[in-house]
Amino acid sequence: MDIQHPARRQGLGREIELHGETMKEYCVTVPICGYAVITVEAEDEDAAIAKALDEVQLSDMGSWDALEHVCEGNCFHGPMNDIEAEEQ
Repeated sequence: MDIQHPARRQGLGREIELHGETMKEYCVTVPICGYAVITVEAEDEDAAIAKALDEVQLSDMGSWDALEHVCEGNCFHGPMNDIEAEEQ
């Protein structure tokens, strides 16, 4: 899935003059990591996870961070690695 900014895909770029210096304009794609919290009704934990993956929306975001690297070697920098469900 290509999520690049349209200007980057089209190869557009421009130079901007600021305080007498020529600056280049950059389109930066920043990786993010976070988690969403959603409450669903389901028969069991597996069904709850499947339903949550199907229904989750941006408004369900609990927390997120902008990162330079999501993973480096065997080190993951996100807040959580695996999905989990807890009966209420």
